[in-house]
Amino acid sequence: MPSAISIGSIPESLLMTVGVGIPVPLRFDRLWAWFDASYVPGVAGGGNVSTWDDLSGRGENFIQTVDTNQPVLTLGAVNGLPAITFSTDAGSNPKYLTNSTTLVLPLTIYAVARRTTGNLGVYNGIFSNGGICDLGFEQTNQNAYMYAGLFVTLAAADAAFHVLSAELNGANSMIRANDTQATGDAGANAPDSVAYIGYLAAAPFAGDLAELIVYSDSQSSDEIETLTRYLLSKYGLST
Repeated sequence: MPSAISIGSIPESLLMTVGVGIPVPLRFDRLWAWFDASYVPGVAGGGNVSTWDDLSGRGENFIQTVDTNQPVLTLGAVNGLPAITFSTDAGSNPKYLTNSTTLVLPLTIYAVARRTTGNLGVYNGIFSNGGICDLGFEQTNQNAYMYAGLFVTLAAADAAFHVLSAELNGANSMIRANDTQATGDAGANAPDSVAYIGYLAAAPFAGDLAELIVYSDSQSSDEIETLTRYLLSKYGLST
C-alpha cells in the first residue's frame, strides 16, 4: 500500500497551517473539507474539542460552543494516532460539531471511524446534513449506511475502525467499508444548510472518528480505491 499520494500542488494556506510533512488527500480541486484528529491545536488528550479545523484551506471549520456538547480528543485510538470521541453522557448531552455552509449533491465522503456502545438510537450519524444526507453506522445491526431519502447499507458487523467511503449522487450511489462495496439508489435529497459531525436528529454518533474527508463531486472508482488504500495503510487497518 502507498505511504502517500501524489496530488500535485498543495494550497499555500495548507502549507502555512500544517507544513510540508503531512500526508495529503488525493486531490484539492474539489475538496470541500478535510479533518484529521492529529491536527487539533491546543487540545491535550482527554480535552474538549470546541473547534475542528478544516485542513483543506477553505476554512470550513466545525465548531461547538457548548461545553457539555463538545467531543473529546482521545490519543492513541488507532495505530498510535488520535481520534475524536463522540458520545452521549449521563445527562443525554450529545457530542457534536456544526458548520452552516450549504452543500449540494454530488458528494463523496470518506471517514475513518468506529461505532461503540452507548447510543440507543437506531442510527449513528458520522457526517450529516440535518438528517437529509448522511453517512454513519446503524446501532442495531452495526451496518454502515448512507442516506439521501433512501438507504444503502453495508455490513461492518463489529465495533472496529473501518475506512468508510460513500458517494451520494442522486442515482447510482455507493458505500464502501474497507474493500467491500455496495451500490444502489440512496435518493436525491439535497443537503440543507446545517452540517454536523457526530450528530443525527435523536441519534447522535457514539464512537470515534480519526479522519473525515468530503469532496464536492463524484469520485472515480480509481480515486476511491487509491484514497481508501492510503487510509487503510495510514491507520494500520486490514481489508
